[in-house]
Amino acid sequence: MILPARLSAFLPVLLFTGCLQIDAVVKVKPDGSGTIEQKVMMGGEIVSQMKSMASAFGSDKSPGAGGLYDEKKLKARATEMGPGVTYVSGKMEKAADGSEGYVAVYAFNDISKLKLKASPADFGSEQGGLKIKGSSEEAPLTFKFTKGKPATLTIVNPRAGPDAKKAEAAKDQADAMQDAMLPMMQQMLKDMRMNVSVEVAGKIVETNAQWREGSRVTVMDVEMNRILADPAKFKAMTKIKNPSSAEAKALISSVPGIKVETADTVTIQFQ
Repeated sequence: MILPARLSAFLPVLLFTGCLQIDAVVKVKPDGSGTIEQKVMMGGEIVSQMKSMASAFGSDKSPGAGGLYDEKKLKARATEMGPGVTYVSGKMEKAADGSEGYVAVYAFNDISKLKLKASPADFGSEQGGLKIKGSSEEAPLTFKFTKGKPATLTIVNPRAGPDAKKAEAAKDQADAMQDAMLPMMQQMLKDMRMNVSVEVAGKIVETNAQWREGSRVTVMDVEMNRILADPAKFKAMTKIKNPSSAEAKALISSVPGIKVETADTVTIQFQ
């Protein structure tokens, strides 16, 4: 499976994203339909910097104006998630601490056709006019579903993306720069968090999910502040070559601030 690899593949991407907080929840009904709720916020300090930069170049683009929140792009994203996915609503969000971003809701009628990408690059391709280059070509999460009492939902973790070699080359380049850049990376990546979870409508009867709370299963939850608190493990994590190896899984599970499902498939029976 590739999700642990994403953790290290994120690192070059995150240098360009600032302190993004991303929360994506897939809610599934017993008939296989449901919604995807996405909340994406950018820290106030980065928002101010982006606005100043846009102003200096005579642009009105900012995280709140054509940057993170762009309804046209959010609507277009529905087709990328698979057939039958529709855009329901979206709105700008502003927090008291100066953070800005958006909340978007999508609906699907068959989760088995859903393809959910899980990278910062897929939740806002431009910020203040700056394009984020990242893992938008990575293989998405996919799902299998069988109706019944109980219904059975299977989350299929992708094994490899079409640009795996390119991502590996970028990661090797980042490795070479890491020692010198670590203090800068700690500053730039602070407050970054990404959470992807699946919530079923009903009671979970049985599951092999590693991270479960009530009717919700966490597929991935990454808190950069906690990860960066241990520079040695942070560095070791970015050098993972084979995320499926026992050694890699042991390392990832020992790093505070990371919850990642390491199984190739996660099955949830619910009713």
